[in-house]
Amino acid sequence: MKLIITRHAQTSWNKENPTRFQGIKDTDLSKEGKEQARKLALRLKDHKIKLIFTSPLKRTLETAKEIKKFHPKAEIIVDNDLKELDFGILEGLTDQGIQEKYKEIWEAREKDKFNYKIPKGESYAETEVRALRILNKIIKTKKDSVIVAHATINKLFFKKLLKKPLEDISRNFFNNTSVSVFNIKDNDVFVEEFNCDKHLR
Repeated sequence: MKLIITRHAQTSWNKENPTRFQGIKDTDLSKEGKEQARKLALRLKDHKIKLIFTSPLKRTLETAKEIKKFHPKAEIIVDNDLKELDFGILEGLTDQGIQEKYKEIWEAREKDKFNYKIPKGESYAETEVRALRILNKIIKTKKDSVIVAHATINKLFFKKLLKKPLEDISRNFFNNTSVSVFNIKDNDVFVEEFNCDKHLR
């Protein structure tokens, strides 16, 4: 099967400050984001997509619906497991804002980002449980699929598929609508493209 993983198009929050913690906050696509989603859909139009998996948040769902326009027979499947990591009390804050308002939380999380549970939110470890649950479910379909999700969720997918530490994956910046394409056969994973956003240029 071919598995295409992409990040949602740009939101107003992404535009204002890329370091703003968006999480499960249900933000709308910006004007530029809507154009990004159209360009992404055009890029993927020649793929034989059977299933489109998306988080229920507006920014992913709207991106997924653009992709479907070129694949009318593809089924859109909305799954809560694809929601972004819940940043709890940090939602809406930027990196700088968190360091100013919650210095102790920032420092504690930096020491063990994978396991640190944000107050009223989630840890990477907790989020990985659901990320792998949905990834396994998708792979079991054996149908060419697109996942439209979020930066953190996608990092956890890449950690599993590429068998690399999260620290290595996180060295990349995953732009809105960046595309990664994997061919999966049995237990073998072949990378066709990784973190490519050439359709935006």
